[in-house]
Amino acid sequence: MTSGRGRLESRTVLVVATCVLVLLICDLAARLQGFRMPPVEWLFVGLAIGTACHELGHLMFAAIGSIPVRLISIGVGPLLWRARFGETWLELRVLPWSGFVAPYPLVNYRRSWWVLFVLGGVLGNVAVICLLAELEAVGATRDKAGDVLGAIGFAQVLIIVVSIIPFSLTLRGVPRRTDAMLLLKLLWQPQDEPAQNRTNYQ
Repeated sequence: MTSGRGRLESRTVLVVATCVLVLLICDLAARLQGFRMPPVEWLFVGLAIGTACHELGHLMFAAIGSIPVRLISIGVGPLLWRARFGETWLELRVLPWSGFVAPYPLVNYRRSWWVLFVLGGVLGNVAVICLLAELEAVGATRDKAGDVLGAIGFAQVLIIVVSIIPFSLTLRGVPRRTDAMLLLKLLWQPQDEPAQNRTNYQ
């Protein structure tokens, strides 16, 4: 969907614009029929914010623990944009509902830093919830902003719940694991086998 230099193709823009237009039309039709539902647009905005902050949390703890990162991917679906920053690739995809931070495989590394790296995603979402609660507590928002903040906060809780349920699935032949599954695998690994760290995030 993009060229090798990260330029956006016109058909990708058309697909994204069509999806947004269909979403807005469905929301308008529901409002005209009298349905009182949370703003769907803000739920998707909250999912995008939550995914970005979740991966930023992983990235922050990777930087604190000096864990080198090879790939940061935000979203699923067709590739929108890709760029390289030093030794790290950054990918943005069409649907911002998932993502991952893939570190380089390391041997003889402290287990505590890997645990913090895995927990960093959930802590990123908790930070967004705390920020929303603080905005509401100090009165920095208007009365009608509660629906917007509520939808964004709900998206954060949804991402946290999905992250703490241990499961894995295979998409296009690539195994995908939740943070809880990675944490359980890391904690069950024998202490004297640091080479297993290489298989945790491949």
